[in-house]
Amino acid sequence: MEETYQKEALLYKDKVSGRCDNCNSSYFKSSVKGGVFLRKCQGCGVKKSI
Repeated sequence: MEETYQKEALLYKDKVSGRCDNCNSSYFKSSVKGGVFLRKCQGCGVKKSI
């Protein structure tokens, strides 16, 4: 199940910089859609708008 977390980068930073908040992985696939930068964790599949 994939979830997209809409967070503003300045208000909701990563718990650990450069790591997934869910599984602590540092392997991401990034994309830009509609002017929004999305980062998808390759470990657990969680998406985050940053």
